[in-house]
Amino acid sequence: MKNEDIEKELEEEYLSIPTNGAILMKKEFAFTRIGYVYVPTTNIDESIEWYTRNLDFKVIDKFQDRGSFLAVMHQPHKNSIALLLIETRNDQSLEITRNGQPFPIMALNCPDIEFTHNFLKKNQVEVQDIQALGAGEAKYFYFRDNQGNLLEAAWSIWDPEDEIKEDF
Repeated sequence: MKNEDIEKELEEEYLSIPTNGAILMKKEFAFTRIGYVYVPTTNIDESIEWYTRNLDFKVIDKFQDRGSFLAVMHQPHKNSIALLLIETRNDQSLEITRNGQPFPIMALNCPDIEFTHNFLKKNQVEVQDIQALGAGEAKYFYFRDNQGNLLEAAWSIWDPEDEIKEDF
């Protein structure tokens, strides 16, 4: 295949090709973002209440699918992904093992980690101490939901500024 043919084929697939030959952006993507995260629960109503009270989630929909209930939960941030609580008879909480230590299944960003830490403690959620990374550019702590799933509260100087949904 000649160089001109290759360039023409690339131009059809990509938006632009600078003179140095680097590809800037594809026209189409197979995926654009994470849509939602599944979290198991043995009691959907208790978990909805817990996530609403402690983590500022709002129920968007609750429905039955394949023999159990699902709850679609959103947070106030304009671009946040959905959390889907999945009711199951299997009593198995989620966590990852990283180098022999428990590691969370997901991190939730918070604009003020000290406020979040104190808020959860006041709501009688067992929280670990706040940890700092680097010179304090990032901070996090772990906690568990009402079903024992390990979660992380996270803050960093690189987090985007919050854009709150109008109807939240």
